[in-house]
Amino acid sequence: MQQSDLARMLGTSEAYITYLIYGDRRDEAWVARICQALGMEAERFVGDDPGQKEVALPAKV
Repeated sequence: MQQSDLARMLGTSEAYITYLIYGDRRDEAWVARICQALGMEAERFVGDDPGQKEVALPAKV
């Protein structure tokens, strides 16, 4: 899936998706929406303990 396709599916800009993927923005609600759209478990990417979580979404979506 292209970032532009994901952005269109979620009703946001491709630039914002890029910010989330590369960790320039940290918005757990959007990360959870993206994970749901991709069929991934959001718990791996969001939470209070950064030592136990990924810093950003994987670069390839």
